[in-house]
Amino acid sequence: IVMWAGDWKELEEGAAKVTVELASEYDYIPLIETTHYIQSEARLIRPFDEEAKQEYLNAALEFARKYEPPYLGFGIEVNIIYENSPEDFQEFVSFYNNLYDVIKKVSPNTKVFTVFQLEKIKGMSFWVEEPPNKEKEEWFLLEMFNSDLAAFTTYPSLVYKNPSDIPANYYSEIKEHTNKPIAFTEIGWHSTQFPLDWE
Repeated sequence: IVMWAGDWKELEEGAAKVTVELASEYDYIPLIETTHYIQSEARLIRPFDEEAKQEYLNAALEFARKYEPPYLGFGIEVNIIYENSPEDFQEFVSFYNNLYDVIKKVSPNTKVFTVFQLEKIKGMSFWVEEPPNKEKEEWFLLEMFNSDLAAFTTYPSLVYKNPSDIPANYYSEIKEHTNKPIAFTEIGWHSTQFPLDWE
């Protein structure tokens, strides 16, 4: 699988288009993700107003109709939006669920999904040694979206200092909260010596 992730409005432009078009030549499965939010800056890329929604809808529909991609994701780590801006999150949920239905009509075999940040959905805090907080769990967000997959990013080094500290059920726990196929779109262990004592 080769993944492209980027600004939703850029679906019709270079990289996403090339990723899909080269798939058969290089024998890989393209997975395309779009976003309208920058998690690291806790802000929308542009106002999520009616004009932007229409542009996003048009770009997604045109892309799905033209390429019929096997995987098409809308929203990356959307539970971060929920934490930072519940109003923007609710707007996105409504828009996404409508978009899901429309995409399935023009490209019924495309697996449509959104992506969650796993450590946050588990109720974990970053860079501290403490167990998950049940009161902070966000599993209920999974049920708010029509989707063909339960997709996640995961960076266990945000909460564990050593890989050997990761519980055996760290990933299998997801099956307690969804019956959908599970996908990981990002998995990583930080290589920078930051923060202090988490080298």
